[in-house]
Amino acid sequence: MENINTNNEEIKDTVLEEQEESTYVSQFSDLEDTVTEETEQEVLDVASPAKKPGGLFKYINPCIFIAFCIVVVSLLVYGAYTVMNTTVTGAWMYKISYNDTSATADEAKTTQEEAYYVFDKVNEKGKGKFHEYSQGAEQSGNYSVSTKDGKNLITLEYNPMAKNELTYEVTGNRLFGTAKLKLIQAAYTDQSTGQEIPEQSIELECSSSPEYDKNTFDSYNTDEKLTGTWNTDDRKFFYYYTELPYSEKLEFSDNGVLKITYVQSDMYLDRTLYYSYTVDKGKLKIKRATSDTEEEVKYSIKNGKLKFTDKTQSSIFYDAIFGDVEYKK
Repeated sequence: MENINTNNEEIKDTVLEEQEESTYVSQFSDLEDTVTEETEQEVLDVASPAKKPGGLFKYINPCIFIAFCIVVVSLLVYGAYTVMNTTVTGAWMYKISYNDTSATADEAKTTQEEAYYVFDKVNEKGKGKFHEYSQGAEQSGNYSVSTKDGKNLITLEYNPMAKNELTYEVTGNRLFGTAKLKLIQAAYTDQSTGQEIPEQSIELECSSSPEYDKNTFDSYNTDEKLTGTWNTDDRKFFYYYTELPYSEKLEFSDNGVLKITYVQSDMYLDRTLYYSYTVDKGKLKIKRATSDTEEEVKYSIKNGKLKFTDKTQSSIFYDAIFGDVEYKK
């Protein structure tokens, strides 16, 4: 009996072991079967929590922040528009009408040319430089802006002896190129004649700067011996029966542009004229930047000195442009 019982116990243990082996399922299989995409994302979310905005931004609602940015940008645009629409800084163009003196009485006609004022940016004291361009010439001076009795004032100073205070108004929209600058000369009495001069004004349109230094002949030749800067202090002109010396500087660029600068310190004169030029076998042909009239002159360079056989008659002093003098580099 004992052996039978022992055998039965052994058989029972063997059967139980076989049942346990046949019914065992891995715990990892259970986990793998039950993990879905949603639970996997939840696990990832727990493993790496979402970052929150730091600093000031954690207190600001995104919608409020966007609205705030829009307001700031609008204020900046309005501020820029206001500044641009009240300042004279930049280039302004106006048209000059005059009678053509070269025409006969029967052919008399009015000619119109564009002239420009270009105002550089002023400093903290409201002072800056301005440049006036007309008939191919440039003249510079100082200017200042201020306010008085609710009016905007601008003072143009060509030299210490010649100042002109004007009232100015800026209207229109500079962003869209429709702005206008109105300069107003108040009524005054001419001290030399006692004549009453009524209020006068001119209106200028916003523009780009004139490019006198880009006006060239369609086709031109240069001379490397001529290219460069030449000077003389031997020029003279007569003013009210007085002979006044002045200096003249010639700048021949290799881009076909000639700049001639006249300086007369007693008269505070400092003016530059722009010409197109081309050379051909010792002959120089020039044309004012704003004119179609061409003039020709012979030139020679010997021992570092430049000299012209000049017949031109359109200089700033109504004399030969170069004159019978020698120029040196």
